[in-house]
Amino acid sequence: DEWEDRSLKDSTVWLTSGIFLTDSIAIVTGLKPGSNMEGVLYRSTDGGKTWIKLDVPGMGFGELCAGKGIPVCFQSYGRLNYSTDKGATWQSLVTVSGKPGRATAFYNNTGIICGNDAMCAISSDRGKTWTPVPLEGGASLTSAVLFNDSLGYVAGTGGVLMVTQDGGKSWKKDGPLPEPVDIAKLAIAGNKLFVAGANGFVFYKPIVQPK
Repeated sequence: DEWEDRSLKDSTVWLTSGIFLTDSIAIVTGLKPGSNMEGVLYRSTDGGKTWIKLDVPGMGFGELCAGKGIPVCFQSYGRLNYSTDKGATWQSLVTVSGKPGRATAFYNNTGIICGNDAMCAISSDRGKTWTPVPLEGGASLTSAVLFNDSLGYVAGTGGVLMVTQDGGKSWKKDGPLPEPVDIAKLAIAGNKLFVAGANGFVFYKPIVQPK
C-alpha cells in the first residue's frame, strides 16, 4: 500500500509523539528547535487530513499517554497537561518544578513520569500531586509503562532499563539488554514488554509478575 502525506504545513516543527483517540481525532506533540524549545500541539478531527495548532504554553512537549479511563496527557517543563474532551481543551498540573519531563504512564490512580537527567516522580492520586524519586546515573529517560498498579518500567539512553514492583517507590536495573543502545520507546502487549531504540533495535520478553 502507498503512503498518504498528512504532514503539517509548518516544516520547522519536530514531532515527537502522536496518537489517535478515535477514527477521526488525532493529536501530535513536539517542539520548535531553538533557544526556548517551544512546545507544539496539533489536533485533527478528520483523520489527519488537516491539523489545527492549539495554544498550550510550555517547552518541548513529550510522549502522549492515553488509555481506558485515563485522560489523554503529555508532559512539558514541570507540568502535566491533560484533556478530558479528546484534546479540544487542555488543563495542567504541576509535577516536578524545574525538571523537563518526557514520558508518562498511568494505571488506575498510579502515575509515573520520567525525563532528562534521570528525573522520575510518582503519583498515587491520578496526577494531582507528585513525589520525586531519586534514580542513580544521569541518563535521559525517554519512555515509561505500567503493567499494573505495582509493576512498571522506565528506559532511556545508554540502554538504561529499570523496573519497579511497588508503584515507583523503588527501582532496580532490569536486564541486561542484548545491546546497550539508546532506548526510545517501551510498549506492553499482552504479557510481553517490547523495547525499541537506535540502530533498528527491537526486543521483547515475557513480563514476570512478582509472587
